[in-house]
Amino acid sequence: MGNKKWFLLILVVAGVLMPGCNRTTVAEDKLYEGFRRPPAQARPFVRWWWNGNCVTEKEILRELDLMKDAGIGGVEINVIAMPPWSDKTHDEPLTWLSDEWNHIIKTTVDAARQRGMLADIIVGSGWPFGGRFLKSGETIQGVALNKKELEGPRVFNGDVKTLMMPPKAEQQGQNSSEPRLMFLKLIPSNASGIDCSIDMLEKVTPDGKVQFDIPAGRHTLYVGTWQEGFKDVVHGAPGADGPVLDHYNGSAVKKYLQRMSDALAPALGGKLGNGFRAIFCDSIELSGANWTAGFAEQFEKRRGYELAPYLPFVLDEDNNEDNSRFTETVRRARYDFYKTIVELFHENFVASFQQWCNQNGALSRFQSEGHPRVLEMLDGYLVTDIPEGEIWLDRHHPDMEMELDRIRYEVFNKYASSGAHLTGKRLVSSEAMTNVTAVFRATLEYVKQTSDLSFITGVNHLVLHGFNYSPPEAGFPGWVRYGTYFSEQNPWWPYFKQWADYNARLSWVFQQAEPQANVAIVGPTAEVWSRHGLMRAPLFITPWYLHLLWQGLHQNGYCADYVNPTVLEAATFDGGKLRFGPMAYDVLMVAGVGAMEPETADAIQRYSRAGGKIVFIGKSPDRCPGLANAVEKDKAVQTAIDTALKSGPNVVVVTEPSKDNLLEWAGDTLAKFGVRPYVKISQTNERLFQMHHRLGERDLFFFANSNRDKEIFT
Repeated sequence: MGNKKWFLLILVVAGVLMPGCNRTTVAEDKLYEGFRRPPAQARPFVRWWWNGNCVTEKEILRELDLMKDAGIGGVEINVIAMPPWSDKTHDEPLTWLSDEWNHIIKTTVDAARQRGMLADIIVGSGWPFGGRFLKSGETIQGVALNKKELEGPRVFNGDVKTLMMPPKAEQQGQNSSEPRLMFLKLIPSNASGIDCSIDMLEKVTPDGKVQFDIPAGRHTLYVGTWQEGFKDVVHGAPGADGPVLDHYNGSAVKKYLQRMSDALAPALGGKLGNGFRAIFCDSIELSGANWTAGFAEQFEKRRGYELAPYLPFVLDEDNNEDNSRFTETVRRARYDFYKTIVELFHENFVASFQQWCNQNGALSRFQSEGHPRVLEMLDGYLVTDIPEGEIWLDRHHPDMEMELDRIRYEVFNKYASSGAHLTGKRLVSSEAMTNVTAVFRATLEYVKQTSDLSFITGVNHLVLHGFNYSPPEAGFPGWVRYGTYFSEQNPWWPYFKQWADYNARLSWVFQQAEPQANVAIVGPTAEVWSRHGLMRAPLFITPWYLHLLWQGLHQNGYCADYVNPTVLEAATFDGGKLRFGPMAYDVLMVAGVGAMEPETADAIQRYSRAGGKIVFIGKSPDRCPGLANAVEKDKAVQTAIDTALKSGPNVVVVTEPSKDNLLEWAGDTLAKFGVRPYVKISQTNERLFQMHHRLGERDLFFFANSNRDKEIFT
């Protein structure tokens, strides 16, 4: 790292923190005092892996002392299975929520408080959470599709069991229910509508055999398989291992959460918040989960038509390039299907989790994303008390947008910070330095550069991934489950506190200040759902520039947040501003959106009438995404958007950027549109980032050079 980069960071921060001209003024400045002595809430936390739950009071106290001395402000207690490659000790595993475990939790939070540290705790263990104690109807459910190509005329004879394909999961459930045949449809290859399918379910005999005549021509047999409990908790610790919970089942979610608080809260004086700052929910990795009891009824109630005739086509996400009218019909039904899943998730899980945390006197801390599922990230981040994103070290992922010398921020960070900005929340956290492939290669320089990039994305507090509970008798390198090697056995551990102090000072400043953003960005989520469902990779790269656009804007002196239909429909508009919560944006950029609900289009029209500046990139919306009353709703969208486009020069359609000119395109587009940047950067650079905060009358700018070995002069 060059001297110029270090000088730039210090100059900007120090110039803001010292507004007075004498030492008395500076000493009385709360911001400056917190900068000198950052409190625990600003210091980095660690994810404290309790490997195998093989924990003892003596070792817990030793490790808390280590972390305190290293400048760590708090811990996230995260119970997890013992790494199978670890050397065992004589310590016995404790069972989650047992009296012995609850006692050691009480010891831990008391000891943390005595050291001036804070504590969070994860719900359950591993991810997503669940347990062997769950009953039938309370565990994860899914419907999977298998297809078999057939050609007639001939007679088909088959065994249903060989045709069924249970839902896929990274870790197959050991106590899964028996798969059940949900539908069996023979569909000609040139099908032009749902009425072309032939129902073969009645042809199945009691012994599971099926025989039917295949008409002339090519056909596809669509086999739908339902199964419950098909996925187990990944790395669940004793007492919290077993099948994953059905997160779409509100009664099951509330029962699970209540079980945890009923067992643990008495040991903490009646409320979990007596011991914990926040209760944490890790990323929602519900692969294969697309069903719950009563789903078909809920779908019909919410969407206005019956799902069953469309379900085989909805689950078949192949042939997305077909532009026939029937393909468009299927895409609309698919959007409705996944919209229903998202609604059930937010109503039954997110809202229940938030309410439970607060009723227990604790904040909620939530990663509103998962792999491969992304269940409308921003809506989740609008609700939770501490939105949390994620940043990786040393892992290549071809579907991610940003790889800077093996640092990969997740776009989750931008949605987490946007959710916090829009709702006026002070804390934005990130699971930081996540690392599963190069645990021992990370340097402190690497850690420092990554934390700077986290600040640029809007994060102001890091939860390091992670610190492994590992007694000395475990030897070297100790028990290592995941994460960068934050350990007293790391050669750079004696210097860790220097980085921790640096990081904490900046976190404190950003936690106190008001984030600034003058650009709102919305992407084509509805169209991604209609083509690909809730898979996260297509969401990240549709269009290709969607989650790179904020970078180009920040590099040109602007600051941007991501918004969604929930925000736009509830926003107010006046004086050319788009207002939601404490935020007021000067311009809305609509990135590659062709379909939106009429209510969203109406909000855009109202913004245009208020003098709002709207940039449609590549195209403007011309239809609704759903199936019911599609003709009427398409017309409503077209009318609203056409009216907005005719409102004057503040509403325009511009050409998409090319992959080699995004930085220049972002600056030129807003400059021509009359949107002023917060700061003028004389020589923009794709590796130079900035963000802007205000504290009273003070402007705070943070610049970061993401080069590993090059200075930037500007």
